[in-house]
Amino acid sequence: MTVIAFTATAIAGVAVGLLGGFVFYAYAASNSQ
Repeated sequence: MTVIAFTATAIAGVAVGLLGGFVFYAYAASNSQ
């Protein structure tokens, strides 16, 4: 149970990080033009 919770948390953290980075990149790209 602990391993499953840890894995789910790690995957969620990576997904949020990728999504945040993509949103920031898209915002910066559209803002520079």
